[in-house]
Amino acid sequence: MANFVAVHFFKGKIFVHTHSLATTGIWIGTENVDVVSNVPFQELGTLVRRMLSKSVSGVPHTTDYKKPTEALLKLANVKNWCTFGNNSDSCSIAEENGCFEIIPERKYRKQGAKTGILNAKRTLNNPSDEELGQATQEALEISAEAEAQL
Repeated sequence: MANFVAVHFFKGKIFVHTHSLATTGIWIGTENVDVVSNVPFQELGTLVRRMLSKSVSGVPHTTDYKKPTEALLKLANVKNWCTFGNNSDSCSIAEENGCFEIIPERKYRKQGAKTGILNAKRTLNNPSDEELGQATQEALEISAEAEAQL
């Protein structure tokens, strides 16, 4: 089973948000979210790995569509996803058996929706925490560049 997190850069902070696989086959946000700012690559990689370890499968699919982002928005001190999504640089990270796929994201609608920049996808096999943190930061930079071009 793969593990999944979304990583967002918002107002000078990096938010790492664990997602779990619902019984419907859709990844949904969880209450597991952590935030850091100005940390070395190794510390960022350690955080990403820790948050990935909290990802599980087989959770019931929610009917409360505010619930998956509730903890994230509270930490970011914003009221809704549109504000957060429209003003953050983002990437997704999936891990399975030591293989990490990191995909920068960009906005594609005004409602804060994101889509992967697939030609910038990066795959790492058994990276160190420093390598994982550096690749995460680079993905966020690619996201920022894509957002600036919109």
